[in-house]
Amino acid sequence: MSVVQAIRRVRNTVCQRPHRLLPIAILGIHAGLLCYSVSRHAPTVDEPFHLAAGIRHWQDGRFDVDQGNPPLVGTVAAIPALLADPAIDWTHLSDDPLVGTDFMRVNGQHAFTVMALGQYGCVVFSLLGAWFSYLWASELYGRPCGLVAMLLWSFDPNILGNGHLITGDVPATAIGLAAFYFFWKWLKQPFADRAMLAGLALGLAELTKYVWVLLYLLGPLLCLAWHWAERDVAMRGKKARRLLHLALMAIVSVYVVNLGYAFISPFKPLDRFHVGRRLVDQSSIWETRLGLPKSWRISQRLPSLPVPYPEDYILGLDGISTVRDYREPTYLRGRLQAGGWWLFYPYAMMIKLPLGTLMLFVLSGVMLMQKRFRPGSPATETFLVLAVLGILAFVTCSGVGQRMRYVLPALPLLYVWASKVGQAFSAKGGLVAWAVAGCLVASVGSSLWSYPHSLAYFNEAIGGPHEGHHHLIDANLDWGQDLFYLKQWLHEHPEARPIQLAYFGRCDPSFAGIDYTLPSRGPGRPDDWRLSPDLFGPRPGWYAVSVNFLRGLFPWDAPTGYGDIEVAQITDYQYFRLFRPVASAGYSIYIYHLEEEDVCRVRGELGFPTIRSVRGEDVLRRAWIIDNQELPKNE
Repeated sequence: MSVVQAIRRVRNTVCQRPHRLLPIAILGIHAGLLCYSVSRHAPTVDEPFHLAAGIRHWQDGRFDVDQGNPPLVGTVAAIPALLADPAIDWTHLSDDPLVGTDFMRVNGQHAFTVMALGQYGCVVFSLLGAWFSYLWASELYGRPCGLVAMLLWSFDPNILGNGHLITGDVPATAIGLAAFYFFWKWLKQPFADRAMLAGLALGLAELTKYVWVLLYLLGPLLCLAWHWAERDVAMRGKKARRLLHLALMAIVSVYVVNLGYAFISPFKPLDRFHVGRRLVDQSSIWETRLGLPKSWRISQRLPSLPVPYPEDYILGLDGISTVRDYREPTYLRGRLQAGGWWLFYPYAMMIKLPLGTLMLFVLSGVMLMQKRFRPGSPATETFLVLAVLGILAFVTCSGVGQRMRYVLPALPLLYVWASKVGQAFSAKGGLVAWAVAGCLVASVGSSLWSYPHSLAYFNEAIGGPHEGHHHLIDANLDWGQDLFYLKQWLHEHPEARPIQLAYFGRCDPSFAGIDYTLPSRGPGRPDDWRLSPDLFGPRPGWYAVSVNFLRGLFPWDAPTGYGDIEVAQITDYQYFRLFRPVASAGYSIYIYHLEEEDVCRVRGELGFPTIRSVRGEDVLRRAWIIDNQELPKNE
């Protein structure tokens, strides 16, 4: 066969079977984008902790580390990471967050190789989510719509920013989507084999993130909503079989969860756990309010009830319950609030999703009113909408600090629902088809414009990533990912060395080859100035400050540059907001060059003492004195 004939055969294949090649091409591009992000970004705050826990699962068969997260993601990430033979230090085993810090410390620069291998292993979860988006949308509305759903997933900046991380967010999103898909398939045709597939997907979802405990409550509600929307008289006599299938799903999911925990310590009594005792107390309270006779009350028998889940799984729920009681603060538009806001997630989605994607949501709603386009069945539309609303309500009412990554499980359901706009391409939609194509191009283009800084993506409505910290911080913008970009900037600007750095992350920047010290803190009290004005900032020099410290998120461990850490308080580095940065590393680390003239001006405006020249040993001596004496209290 000649070269010309081969080219013609390839061209004919592409033209005649685009539905087979385009999904593969999109998956390949998506995988390439994620793998490139691995090489460009440093490990984020939580990743060393999750990977260390996964290594402990394989090496010791224990699940006592990182109990606040089920083991599937860390276990999968540890498979390629173990090929690099990482060192492990369990010195701070009782203090879980420090396990990740110790992991980075004992491996040094080798830790970046180990973490990268683990991140490559997690890419498969995002590919799985893209595939199920395509599969579900294709079954609902046709293959063009499946391609739309796959494009929305594959180029979503939130997926690109989190899809390679060793965290449970994208894996939970992908496997949760599979669980919804198989449950929908079972609702359409309630066969036992489909019920078992739904139970398998449900169990795997429970092993990714605790958010999917919601599915045990949402599943029956979706089942009732389906029957109400279908109004299928023929199914009324099959309710018993449906109930048996729901029980089968629950049994299969419990088995899968126990398999994920190697069947360690299941069937412990309910009162052994904090969530169990709380359930017993609430049951007793409601029984008393309802005035039930003692013979009808079950609260007396609940404490000894065996729980079929592994002990470590329930202890993880205990930990989340404790965090919920703490009311972790949420940052929104310059304000910190304990818990969060009801409108946080709608607002976050309005600024963290591309404008083209938001317009596709609008077009999808408009197309529901057009007779020439085929919408899904009323039951399916109700299923998707209720699933999205259920997830939004659950994460909003969870009581933990709100982050955009917590609402990722709702996005693919929205993408499947909105993918019906793809019918405009096959139904000769005219202007509608051009509008859909324009929205897709705008969505993909906006995402790629910020790539590979997808984790810090904000859309053009608020001015892009540079303006993002005025609206959201923490994992929405700054998760310690831009350390390598700071290293690159310092290589290009040797005049800024050694730099003073306040870095938000578990990794010591010295492992990346950055020579630094911790910046001077701002005074927390007027007495601080009176004791030693030379110790506190602002002071002349070169500085790099993570956005979370700049905006004052919450007290956090900051590496000092001497091999240890110090707790940076909320107000310690907010004084840098009085100066204009000269550059940035990515979008999460701002670089400042403070001249003496500007420093004196700012200190004068604030009524602070001017700077006196002191020797380095004097500063260290005064720092030791202040750290080791009782400071006078303000009257």
